[in-house]
Amino acid sequence: MLIDELVAACSEAYNNSDPGNCGVNCNNSDSCAGGCDYGDGCLEQVHWWPQKGGRSDYECDKLLCCYVQKYSQSYSQNVLSVASKINFDQYPRYDILSIGCGGAPDLMAFERLAEGKSVYYKGFDRNKRWKGIHELIESYADETDNIEVNIKRRDIFEVLAENKPSRHSYNIVVIQFLISHLVNTNQINRITELYNGIINNVVSNRLQGSPFLFILNDIDTLNKGRNNFYRLIDLLEQNGYRGNSYAKSCYPNGDLGAQRWSDSREHNSFGNISYSFSQSYDLHQGAQLIIELR
Repeated sequence: MLIDELVAACSEAYNNSDPGNCGVNCNNSDSCAGGCDYGDGCLEQVHWWPQKGGRSDYECDKLLCCYVQKYSQSYSQNVLSVASKINFDQYPRYDILSIGCGGAPDLMAFERLAEGKSVYYKGFDRNKRWKGIHELIESYADETDNIEVNIKRRDIFEVLAENKPSRHSYNIVVIQFLISHLVNTNQINRITELYNGIINNVVSNRLQGSPFLFILNDIDTLNKGRNNFYRLIDLLEQNGYRGNSYAKSCYPNGDLGAQRWSDSREHNSFGNISYSFSQSYDLHQGAQLIIELR
């Protein structure tokens, strides 16, 4: 399985890199806490920037290896949990567009779900440092009969501005820990642009004979953009789409809570995508929004 091979490769590379002793090669020397995953180390700095100071992005090869070995299991499990809400028997194949794909934990999940179905995986991540890890993922797919992978290290906003991706029809879009990254990089005002780009370029060209699935996973706090999740439902309804949505958060009274937030209650479209909520009791599981279009 991809998760086993990639985690093993990244763990070996990380352990052999003498983590915490980067010396003159450290590009975070002023805020180094002695290791990628030590106390308020580089991982914590990225996840809670600017509160923790230091790094705002994964700008180190060691850090990426640490990230893959630490989070692949939990992040892939977040995607696997979708099966409790979605009947994947209705999906003839999995054609996945992964935005901010990183180490592809969503692909790891769908490899387990596939059970012989064909999987096409197109990933975009603007961080050039993922190149080596992406090559390992693509090499694995080359040797796996039912999986085809194509990962590009490009900014998704540039891709969507070119009216792409348009050469392939998808039935699944995964946006995993990208919204919080947009907050960290002062791009929160571009979230609606992202949603519209996906609707206009991807959903409009969806795979026929299949439902269409959105999976959004991210940090469970409004300070990292969770309060922008519901706007995707609004925009889909305004464009005439119907379906069901499922929210999960630790905060039943929050913006992704028991009551659906919306900016479009005055529109006749409100309610064409049903909304249900389940409370999580583990903050580390993150916030999740699933939308399935009929």
